[in-house]
Amino acid sequence: MTLLESFMTRVRELELYKQCYILIGVGPLVSARTANWMRNNVPDVLKGHRPLTDNKTNVRQRGTT
Repeated sequence: MTLLESFMTRVRELELYKQCYILIGVGPLVSARTANWMRNNVPDVLKGHRPLTDNKTNVRQRGTT
């Protein structure tokens, strides 16, 4: 069972979907700095197994936005 499936099973068991909205999504991060900020400051964000590095390049600098 995936992490999302087990999470949603628990949400249904507790009927949390009746009490609040749940937004689940995946999106690109502009930089490693943004990803590290989210990992350190946003509750329940999954933490990676390795540190994120930017190598002085991000999506905007590469022109791939």
